[in-house]
Amino acid sequence: MKYFHDILQTINYDGNTIIDIFKKINFNIEENSKYLIEYIMKDGDTPESISYELYETTDMWWTILLINQKFDRFFDFPLPQKQLEEYIQLLIDDGIIEQSDTTEINNIRSLNNKKRQIYIIDRKFIRKFLYQIKELLEE
Repeated sequence: MKYFHDILQTINYDGNTIIDIFKKINFNIEENSKYLIEYIMKDGDTPESISYELYETTDMWWTILLINQKFDRFFDFPLPQKQLEEYIQLLIDDGIIEQSDTTEINNIRSLNNKKRQIYIIDRKFIRKFLYQIKELLEE
């Protein structure tokens, strides 16, 4: 099976060969919904842990990012509950929000919870998906 480092193209950057993660691949969730499963991230889930849970390898983490157009693992995914509460407290301590501003605090929590809904490629279709990505990158 082909994995991230086998499929994506490399570029020379500052004398080093690196994977070109900026090559845009547009993936339309609605057009490909029959290949996808809705997944609700649990506290502490990471792209690697989800990849392992679903595909029995951590090497497929990049498919989760690509499908969901999430590229910042720290801000595009939900914070674990403890970290979220620490983040809110930091905003309060720094005077960015008021402790009494329950509307803003609830909005932050709500936004974090919305990030829990992602899509993953159904296991039955992962090989087909990898083949199609490879074809796109070779064009």
